[in-house]
Amino acid sequence: MIGTIRGRPQVMIVGLALAAVVGASFWIGRARVDDPLTVPVARGPLVVTLTETGALRPAQALVYRSRVPGREVEITWLAPAGSQVADGDLVARLDPTELQADLERVRQELQQARLDMNVAEAEHQAAKASLDSQASGRGALEAEEARFNVSTAERRVVRLRTTIRRWPRCSTRDS
Repeated sequence: MIGTIRGRPQVMIVGLALAAVVGASFWIGRARVDDPLTVPVARGPLVVTLTETGALRPAQALVYRSRVPGREVEITWLAPAGSQVADGDLVARLDPTELQADLERVRQELQQARLDMNVAEAEHQAAKASLDSQASGRGALEAEEARFNVSTAERRVVRLRTTIRRWPRCSTRDS
């Protein structure tokens, strides 16, 4: 056996050198993985943040307009966005200030028309009484004047009644 080793000492030295090189490479390669300047590669999430300046424009816009002609009505309360509502739930509250002032003005006009109608009916009764007294013996001219006053008063009563009927939502208890 000694002769075998002596005959091939170069092969053995080359083999030992090769084994030393392979062992050193594993040892050096392992040392590189543990090196603090290296980071192991791993799969993870990729987060992208985009920052841009400019103005946003909606793809679609809705415009709500007041159904009250000639007026802009302010919204004083609005249901929270995303809330579910049922039939009859309050969704928005509008400022009623101008409409209440208009309603009060119309109620006053109605009251004035009722007063005018009462005056016209009184005039009608007076003219009718005058006509009746003329028919009982007074002059023909006074009778004709009384007939004219009666017809004028009747036309005024009809006109005022028509005016009052234009306010169907206002009842007599409103006045």
